[in-house]
Amino acid sequence: GTPRTPRTPRSLRSSSSKIKNGSSSQTQSDPIQASESFLYKRRKLLLATIILFIASVSISTWQAENIHRIPTFSDFAATYYGTDRDLSRPGIYMRSRGYKSHYPIVLVPGTVSTGLEVWEGSKCAHRYFRQRMWGHVSMLQTLFLDKNCWMNHVRLDNITFLDPPGVKLRAAQGLEAADYLMPGYWVWGKMIENLADIGYDNNNLFMAAYDWRVAFPQLQQRDHYCDKLKAMIEVASRTNGGRKVVVITHSMGANMLLFFQSWVERQYPGWVDRWLEASVNVGPSWLGATKAVAILAS
Repeated sequence: GTPRTPRTPRSLRSSSSKIKNGSSSQTQSDPIQASESFLYKRRKLLLATIILFIASVSISTWQAENIHRIPTFSDFAATYYGTDRDLSRPGIYMRSRGYKSHYPIVLVPGTVSTGLEVWEGSKCAHRYFRQRMWGHVSMLQTLFLDKNCWMNHVRLDNITFLDPPGVKLRAAQGLEAADYLMPGYWVWGKMIENLADIGYDNNNLFMAAYDWRVAFPQLQQRDHYCDKLKAMIEVASRTNGGRKVVVITHSMGANMLLFFQSWVERQYPGWVDRWLEASVNVGPSWLGATKAVAILAS
């Protein structure tokens, strides 16, 4: 007469057991999946390293086989001035002709030239504090190991066009900020080397690096770039016998100089004539860059 407990149908029992087994196996497989993901990233980094190594070896081999066919500055100078001097690069040739440093020089780099360092970021970027997310081998390491982390830190906010909340990337400083984009890929490195041949050093040669991702007005608002450039030029002049300063720009740096001159003349009329001797613009983008059209249209 005791009532029986209703039994679960076999089909439901089997399906429930499958669900339990599936959830337990999924829980157990999470560490395995994380390990596989880590190994996958390591394999990607190893593959990228091998590709870069093969590419560098191939380029070096080609250069060794064909370097004699490429005319160098020494060949050019020897043709016109003889072979009685060391003419391995322009700076050495200029020194042999009696040229010496005179005007202090400020270098203004172009777009993508300046390295960008991490000063604040999400958890994935803590180990890269004050290392470069742009402009160094560490950039490749971050890009291959964690592309999403790299993208989330390098990109700008879609509304403010500044750093996203919780992220702070700032331009590297000093001559090394834009001398080499990465080892073997020089930007200002060769010019700095040749200027050193005629007597320049970090007492009369300066780099006015900036965050090239940010619009010029916002660069002044956020980093006070124009104030800092004004102070740099004045200090360069005062510490070099009161001589005026020559500004050398590259690419978008020419536009940056124009913006700065417009800004400083509004604040301090007559400042440009007082402190600047001349400007030399290498590959200036006076009318902008046509490559931007493809990006905007994509």
